[in-house]
Amino acid sequence: MKVTPSRLLVSRRAQASLVTLAVTTLFLAFNTLSPVGHPSGFYTSPPPTHRPLAISAHSSTYVKYYETALSSSTGGRRRSFTSLTDPPGATAAQRILLLTIADDLDTFGESTLRDARRGGYNRTWTFNDYIARVRAQGMPASQMSLGLLTGSLVAFENYTSTLLALPRAMPWSSAEILYLPSLPLVPGGDNDAGNGRRTRQYMARLRNYLMASTLSDRYAHLVWLDADVVDLPRGLFARFVEVAGLSDRQDIKSLVVASVRVDDGSDSDETGEAGAPMEPEMPLSDPDGDESGQGQHDGTVKETQVARPVGLLTLRLQNASGRDVDRGSWRGYGRRPTAWELSQILDKGHSFKGQKDWAKALAQLLPGTRDEELIQLDAVGGSVLYMRAELVREGLVFPVYRIREGDHEEGNGGETEGLCYVAGRMGWGCYGLGGSWHALHADF
Repeated sequence: MKVTPSRLLVSRRAQASLVTLAVTTLFLAFNTLSPVGHPSGFYTSPPPTHRPLAISAHSSTYVKYYETALSSSTGGRRRSFTSLTDPPGATAAQRILLLTIADDLDTFGESTLRDARRGGYNRTWTFNDYIARVRAQGMPASQMSLGLLTGSLVAFENYTSTLLALPRAMPWSSAEILYLPSLPLVPGGDNDAGNGRRTRQYMARLRNYLMASTLSDRYAHLVWLDADVVDLPRGLFARFVEVAGLSDRQDIKSLVVASVRVDDGSDSDETGEAGAPMEPEMPLSDPDGDESGQGQHDGTVKETQVARPVGLLTLRLQNASGRDVDRGSWRGYGRRPTAWELSQILDKGHSFKGQKDWAKALAQLLPGTRDEELIQLDAVGGSVLYMRAELVREGLVFPVYRIREGDHEEGNGGETEGLCYVAGRMGWGCYGLGGSWHALHADF
């Protein structure tokens, strides 16, 4: 058959149409496949605001979530969960952002109580236990959100499946679970002298990353909770919020126990009656000793002095056997007793040479105080820590370097140790809850 130019043109158009149809078919087929590595379920196209980072969306009876990449450089992932029964309100008052670093499934710890008279037990704790102890605080879910950071992909999937399988609504209205493999924890803990400073530097970086990735305008309060804190007093979160609110409305000087009789076997200047509210001395976190009417380190005060408003709060930390395990909450910048020395001081009333010049642990400052009182501190630990969100927005972060010089490693300002030092320069105070307030920490 003779092929004319008109027949050739038609033939070429037909071929082009077939090619276009084939390419379109392949494109549609490829884009309807389930994402690799995710369980089968309900998927929706990501909202335009999350392109091109959004990966997938999932839902269960009580919660839904979508996943995004953290950034191309970290290789991390974020899963954002929203309660289907208690979604976060746009104008919810006094919202708390609960922050936890749970690097792997062993982070939640173990507890062993060998005293048969107190019901000895051996317990391995899990993420489900963490959820239960937060739920026991009794806070409305609409008032709280969770930010959780892990460096383990196995843990990342476990935390996700745990939330999806909950038999009831989450104790928070929303949650952000972050997987960040590029900033792993350093082997060895704070008790490893060779790795102690490096570990604190890494922990400071992780804490700052989690804060920066989760803090939004709707939060007024931050509560840091270590995964291996296994028991909390009822109403603790509400107490944190209450105390912060009190300092907004009034001078809290009458609540602050500035001087507590510390039996250290010396003629200490701290001669105030134990537990008696007194005018607080100048917070030692103010390194400048400026002309602000705050008095001097010797305890003298001026008539114009007021207590600093609450910026950070913490409480006593013990294990199941009643041993104090907090190495972060202190008053003063002197030498800190070792764990053994502190146990000798607290449990056996032992005194050491030069002890009156040592820093005082929170546990040493508590005897004789009442639950409604506050203990002025110059350093706080991070196991259970309240932070006013306003301070973070103003620039308060966990220092990743020394911020003050000293002749000993502890107390130079790394990680949580420098928070009060910086907050003091910003005009805010650090306090511990007095009286019987305490939390329990796992043994391992």
